[in-house]
Amino acid sequence: MNFIRKNPEKILKILESVSAIFFVLLWLGLSAYGILFMSQSSEYQNDFHTDFYSISRTGVKYYFPDTFWSNEPFKVRAIIDINRDVYLTEEDSVALKDIIRVSQLVKIELIDKTLKDNTTLKVEPVTNSEQLIDTSLEGKNVWEWRVTPKESGEYILAFKSTNLIHTNEGLKNLDNPIYEKTINVKNHFYYKVKLFFKDYWFIILVVLSICIGLFIYIRAKRYLKQSKVILINEFMAFELKIRNLVQEGKIEKVFEVFNAFISSNKLNEYIDTLNIFEASYTNSKTSFNTNLITYEEYNRYLSKTIKGVLDLINEVKDKHTTQRPL
Repeated sequence: MNFIRKNPEKILKILESVSAIFFVLLWLGLSAYGILFMSQSSEYQNDFHTDFYSISRTGVKYYFPDTFWSNEPFKVRAIIDINRDVYLTEEDSVALKDIIRVSQLVKIELIDKTLKDNTTLKVEPVTNSEQLIDTSLEGKNVWEWRVTPKESGEYILAFKSTNLIHTNEGLKNLDNPIYEKTINVKNHFYYKVKLFFKDYWFIILVVLSICIGLFIYIRAKRYLKQSKVILINEFMAFELKIRNLVQEGKIEKVFEVFNAFISSNKLNEYIDTLNIFEASYTNSKTSFNTNLITYEEYNRYLSKTIKGVLDLINEVKDKHTTQRPL
């Protein structure tokens, strides 16, 4: 205290020096903070550029077919019309509406979110997934995919829309909420039949071959029975016997043997013809015995009768004989 009372001027100078140093340090600190703040603010603005401030909310329509069939591709579309409000009409019965954020460059993807094998649903983009938003009066943006489900069942399709923002570090993604749609895929009847034949073709082929074989066998048996088929060996014995009897002149015995053969083989359609020949022979023989006709006329009638009988034998042979037994 004595020092302060004795040296007031020195104390004043010291306080002035300290105050000056404090204000200089304060000014330097404020200047450095201002420079740092301005640089960070400038970097922040340059980072997002103008695209960040041009993002707007608009409507998007998602189009689906009304039915879904396995192994039959169908189209899915997403449409953005920046100059028109997106609303659903009666024609849009299979369309869905959503509101998303849109920048100058938008990417929309269709994703299979079904918890199944990745190969059961095939999604192929038809248009580019990244598109510049068309802001012209009549312009609109269309995304399209071709989707082919390989099996029936429920599938979950998800639309993932992303705004691509230009920054000093390149493009950055600003994702919109994912929009999901559950679809129910059915099988065509012909596709079920195709799968059945694909899985069981060998068994079907075997069963079909057996059925065809049985059908042919039964038809053949029925035909043989209906046709009264005679073994060739049996018929040759009969034919030889008839010819021997003709050579021996035992014509009555010829008709007797022929009638017995017809009866045993149920060849009833030949009875009337054979009876005509037998009646002709009997009449010619009676006429000759009573001297109504000459011997030459009798032989002529007899030759015709024998020829008729032999022709009838050949007809039976052609129609009712076979090389192997039933």
